[in-house]
Parts: sequence; C-alpha cells; structure tokens
Amino acid sequence: MRKVILGLVAIAALVSCKKDDDNGGFNNNGNPTIKEGTFPKEITYKDKNGAIEAKVVYTIVGGKISGWNWATYENGQLRSPQNSIVTYKGELPEKVESPRETETYTYEGNKLVKKVEVSVDESKEIIYAYEGNNLSKATEKKLLKAYRGGQDATEYEETDFRYEGNLVIVNEKSYVELADKSKINQSVGTTIYTVENGNVVKKEETISPSRKRTTVYTYDNKNNPKSLNFIKITLPDYFIDEDFSKNNLLTVTETTENNGNTEVSRRFFEYDYNGDYPTSRNNFTEENGQKKPTGSIEYKY
Repeated sequence: MRKVILGLVAIAALVSCKKDDDNGGFNNNGNPTIKEGTFPKEITYKDKNGAIEAKVVYTIVGGKISGWNWATYENGQLRSPQNSIVTYKGELPEKVESPRETETYTYEGNKLVKKVEVSVDESKEIIYAYEGNNLSKATEKKLLKAYRGGQDATEYEETDFRYEGNLVIVNEKSYVELADKSKINQSVGTTIYTVENGNVVKKEETISPSRKRTTVYTYDNKNNPKSLNFIKITLPDYFIDEDFSKNNLLTVTETTENNGNTEVSRRFFEYDYNGDYPTSRNNFTEENGQKKPTGSIEYKY
C-alpha cells in the first residue's frame, strides 16, 4: 500500500508544513503547500558507525513537493539513484512517477477514494470509503500473476475502521481468490489504537487467541517533520501510523504475550532541534538493559 509513499517519506522520515489543522476528525485532508523553513530539503541516513546508507533530496516548486531523488550508498559509494516526479491537479496530488512505479489518485472533493499502483512486477488498487470526515473502510486488491499452478489470482485486504472516543478499532481480513473464485490463505485480525492529541500512544494487536502484542509510544512536544499534509491526503490511514503522529517519537516499548510467555523490546530516539523542528535523530535499541546505537538521521531545511 505504501511503496510510492515510502519513497516520499524516505523510509519513514518525511517532512512537514507547520499547520494546526485538527478539525476533530481523524481524516482531515488539507492543502499540501509547505511553509518555507519547515521542510527538510535533504535527509541523510547513517548507520550506527556514522557511514551514509541513504540520502533523499527534495525539489520544491510553488510551495509543493514536485519531486525527489532517492539514493543508497554502499561502502561510501553512491548506488541506485532514483528520481520521482509529482504532478498535481489543482491543489491535490494526482500522480507520482518513478522509473519502476507509478501511483495515481482519484478524489471526491478533497478525499482520496481510489489509489492505483502499477509497477514492473505488480498492480494494485485501493478503494477508500468514509463516514463524514472519518475513514471507514479500505479495500486493497492486488493481482498475483502465475500464483499457483500458473493461474492468476487476486489478493484482497479489507480493513474496517470504527471509532470510540480516542480509540480506533481496526478489523482486518485478507484472502487470496483463485480464478475459480475459491478463497485460500484467509486470515482475520483486530488492532486497537489509542490516539491522543494527534499521537498514537498505544497499539494493541490480537494476532491469534494465544498471541497478543501491545506497543506503547511516548513523544516530545516538538513538530514531527513526517506529519505532512501530502501524507494526510494520499495515505488516509496515516492517523494510526506512529511515524506520522503530530510529535516526534521518544520511546517505543513492545510487549508480546505468546502462550503464557512474555517478551519486551524497547527502542529510543534522541533529537537535536532548531526551534520546533528536529535537525537530527539518533536511534537506539535496548540490549541487556543498555541502550545500543542503531543509526541516525540528519535533516537540512
């Protein structure tokens, strides 16, 4: 669902316009125009030893993202640079094109109702439905070529959203439909998200009757440079993704219960700031009770 968007967020480290646009709904689409000085035009990713792993450079025209160049590095050498181009219809993004994939968007008013992704190896369509301002359903359909016995098949993922106060209850169902209309690989699951002040603070997943996972998130009080209106428009379920919360992640604590056994993992993030926006982020994980560095991100505005 997020392949083109992940290119834009550059592995979940995108940018933001500074705008308080909370109208009380979970799905509040706005103008994608970016305010000068709030957009990291260059983002660099480094490993735990400080070596560059990837870099993304954005092009801004008329206050909007018109494209970006994403490149990876190996042993300090540039590898696989790739350009993406964004086109708009009025104020709304209409298409994102890269050498290996094109994503197009269809709207009713300012709400995204259909997204089509076409790449060299697959095609996918996602239909979105709403109740008022809130996303109520997302149905993803992906063509699987020569899936089983040489026949084509279709993979479906159906996601329903229900809202109770600051809780978002998400029911998911997936299956593969073969050419004879029989269904295989069927699975269901429920995840409950707690959203407070624009931040996902808890995620409770029921993976199976004997396996559950609870993730707790904490945040700073600064602006998250990934909470971009472009994302809110083109990724309607952004509000259940902690990467796109209003503020910046400080800690992630994941507790998994499996047949009576409990495992806990923790991640930590530390920032340098220029005003209300981070200029760098250092990533850590907990090992044997100690914080171990795993990498860093640098933002140039």
